[in-house]
Amino acid sequence: MHVATQADTSGVMLGHQKHCWRKARVGASGQERAFVFDVVLGPESSQHAMFQECGMTRLIDMAVQGFCCTVFAFGQTGSGKTYTITGPHSLFLEGSHDALLAGLMQRSLSYLLQLAGQSEEGFHLYASYLEIYNEQVHDLLNPCLPYSLAVRGSRTQGFYVENLSVVEFHNLDSFMRILEGGMQNRQSSSHSQNEHSSRSHSILTVHIKGMSTQGKLCVVDLAGSERVREGDSIEELLEETGNINRSLLTLGKCISSLVDPIKRNGHIPYRDSKLTKLLSDSLGGSGITLMIACVSPTLGNLQETLNTLRYSSRAKRIKNRPMVKRDLREKLVVSLQREICRLRQENLLLQQHLSSAHKPGAGGSGLETKYPGKMSSSPQHAKDLAGVRTGSSCSETSLRSLLQELMRENDKLQ
Repeated sequence: MHVATQADTSGVMLGHQKHCWRKARVGASGQERAFVFDVVLGPESSQHAMFQECGMTRLIDMAVQGFCCTVFAFGQTGSGKTYTITGPHSLFLEGSHDALLAGLMQRSLSYLLQLAGQSEEGFHLYASYLEIYNEQVHDLLNPCLPYSLAVRGSRTQGFYVENLSVVEFHNLDSFMRILEGGMQNRQSSSHSQNEHSSRSHSILTVHIKGMSTQGKLCVVDLAGSERVREGDSIEELLEETGNINRSLLTLGKCISSLVDPIKRNGHIPYRDSKLTKLLSDSLGGSGITLMIACVSPTLGNLQETLNTLRYSSRAKRIKNRPMVKRDLREKLVVSLQREICRLRQENLLLQQHLSSAHKPGAGGSGLETKYPGKMSSSPQHAKDLAGVRTGSSCSETSLRSLLQELMRENDKLQ
């Protein structure tokens, strides 16, 4: 797991002036504590620098190759998590199109679409967007549902959300419409430290389906950790804060267990919250994860800043074993199609040679009638070829039978 940290204001972070370094030193009253991360970005860093320095392009490249990749922002309320992930709230107001303020989510999808345009084989992109509010899962792309969605688990899929909307997109404009709609449906409220405080965890999942691989990119914006302060007597606020802190506490327990060499091989409490269920692959499974720890290093937030940096320091020690997710059936279909294409070319070449030897100048019409170059000697044969052109929709049985027929025809021609 890789960890970056970002500071949104100047204050107790000491000792460095440049925008990017690896060590964060935090302290007050003469006491100082140092934390080492993969990269540390200061308050003057741009959104573009954040995208580049955190290694998002490498993460996306691996998702295209078939890995399960995740980036999530963690920190206290008002530390800049949502700003880092999606950009400021003003970016989603009508008429606002400041590309410089776009967050990791928009920049990641822009880069992903660029890769799709350059790919020879091509791949399809599908997106889902959900939030976890008071331990209830809601579909942000279909807010009209009167009920929350269930989180299921299976041996093949791991944990997943049942009946979650998934939409295909082909360009950045269509993705932005998806994102804007989801952002408007997300739970937020005014807070003493943030005018537009996110009161839920949100997870945007982009499925990348290639010819034989199925990669996944998850972008997670966690709700802010916070303390219940004096005067916070509103019952709804207390319930929200309690549920947020409980799910983050469970996340912390999972991270601690994964770091411990003894507990790692035992029980990991993923099932204790819906957030950790859905992040189980990203945390300790076969995925690759980038954690962005956002801190607001003013003296009044010193304790929260230290907690966040300790939290992310533990997460940095998690060692995953990334694995490419391949669809074995799709891989077999692609292999059969390539073999069929090779046999078709070989058969056509053999027909041309035989035609030239037996009927010079006649164009080989006799042999073409017996062994047509387009492999359409029967209606069933033509149907099978049509099935091949549809890609993965063709069954393995029809592909195998067509392959055997082509091999028999090849033997005849030889």
